[in-house]
Amino acid sequence: MANFMQAHLVFTSPILVLTEGKTDLELVQKIFEQNATIENKNLFQFHHAGSYEKVIKTIEFASANDRGKTAKVIGLMVDADNDPVARDAQLKKLADDGKYPFALHYLIVPSAQTAGAIETLALKTLDDDTLACSEAFVACIEKTTPLNPAQRDKLKLYAWTSQQEKEPVTNFMRVKNQSSSLVDVTHDAFQQIVTFLTQLAHHVH
Repeated sequence: MANFMQAHLVFTSPILVLTEGKTDLELVQKIFEQNATIENKNLFQFHHAGSYEKVIKTIEFASANDRGKTAKVIGLMVDADNDPVARDAQLKKLADDGKYPFALHYLIVPSAQTAGAIETLALKTLDDDTLACSEAFVACIEKTTPLNPAQRDKLKLYAWTSQQEKEPVTNFMRVKNQSSSLVDVTHDAFQQIVTFLTQLAHHVH
């Protein structure tokens, strides 16, 4: 049975960009909108699955339901989390399998060799002074609670966003305080996402 996210996925374009979470989706779409070098923008659609496991299930859903009639290329953008090498091996096997009626490409962030998440890239857009309070918050937590790199970066960024809003905020794309710096989607930290989207556009003939 299709889950809620899959049931609301209607295939409308040749290139489907699939992310894990809604924040990831908002970030990718904003990068996409503000970058003039990405070609064939009318060929793209975007969707978030809800989690890494659901990303994989959505690929199977696309294969069974669209069968390559509309979606010709699916690009996955997923977090490395705590074991980027294992994640890369799993996705490479899926991409190289040849069983899907569409081409499958993927991008692991921050990289296929580095543990972390999309928040790891977002943190690179902020200077050390800005993150001083967030660093102290995470250091305090780690005195009693072990954190993996992805958890550490997520908490650090969420502490920063909450500091800007003076209330809990876990979507770094939704900071409303205009007197504070927003995450800069044009920052070089996100260049690999621009490159990935640009390459996806070239895979449609």
